[in-house]
Amino acid sequence: MLAAVVSATLAIALGLWFAFEARPPSFVLAHLRLNLLGFLGLSILGVTYQFYPPNAGRFPGANDRVALVTIGLVAGGLWAEAAGLVFGVPAAETVGGVAALAGAAGYAYLIAGLFRQIRG
Repeated sequence: MLAAVVSATLAIALGLWFAFEARPPSFVLAHLRLNLLGFLGLSILGVTYQFYPPNAGRFPGANDRVALVTIGLVAGGLWAEAAGLVFGVPAAETVGGVAALAGAAGYAYLIAGLFRQIRG
C-alpha cells in the first residue's frame, strides 16, 4: 500500500506541475499511468494480498517474498516508465514496462494458484 501512496503523491506532484506550466503530452501520459497503474493498481495488489495471503498457498513460489518482489517489480517498473516519459528516456520506458509486466505476471501466478487451490 505504501507504493500506491508514493505513486499517488508523484501523480499529484506531476499533475500540479503541468497544470501551471505548459508541458509535453508525455507528462499527461505519465500522470495517467501513475494514477491508474500506480495508485489504483498497486492498491488492488495490496488489498488482494491482504485477503488472499500468498503464504497460504501450497505451490511453488507461494510466499510473502515472491509477493513483495511482484509489488516491487510493478512499482519500480511503473516509476521507471513514468520517469522515462517525463525525462524523455525511451530505454527507461521500455525497461520499466517490461518490469511492470513481469510483476503483473507474478501477481497473476500467485492469485491464480491460490484460487486453483481453494477450488480444489
